[in-house]
Amino acid sequence: MKVTVTLRFESPCLGAVRGRGPDAFPRNADGQVIFMNSWWISLLQFGAQGMGAYFSEIKDVYFDLVVSGVVGTYRRYYKGTEFTEHEAFLAGTCVSVAARIPSQLGTDGLAALLNEAGRFRGLSPYGWRDGWGRFSVVEVRK
Repeated sequence: MKVTVTLRFESPCLGAVRGRGPDAFPRNADGQVIFMNSWWISLLQFGAQGMGAYFSEIKDVYFDLVVSGVVGTYRRYYKGTEFTEHEAFLAGTCVSVAARIPSQLGTDGLAALLNEAGRFRGLSPYGWRDGWGRFSVVEVRK
C-alpha cells in the first residue's frame, strides 16, 4: 500500500555534507533533499524493538529517497561561542515522504513505529545521539 508520512521535527534535523557554506543535506541530481532508505529501516527496527512488535513487516517497507519540507539554517554551538552552520529542518518544521508498506503493518502500525523511534532516537544525517532530529508523526495517510 502506498502512503504519505508527515512528520514534525521536535528538535533540529541537521545536514552533514561538508563543503562551502553550511553543512548540507544530501541531495539528488534535481537538488531535492534525500534520506537513504537504510536510515528509515534502522529507525523502524529501533521502534519495533521498543514496541516488541512488527519485526517481520519491516523488511517490506520502502521509503522514497526524497523528503519534502522547508530547509532553514541552524547554528550548532560548541566551545562556547564557536559554531558550525547546518542546513536543517528546524524544530516545528513538517516534512513529508512517500512510502510503500505491507497491508499487515497498515497506517496505524507505521505511525506507532515511527512515533516510538522519533521520541527516543530521531532521524538526522548529522547524527541522532545528541538528540538531533527527534520527531512526532503528524499523519500517515493512504
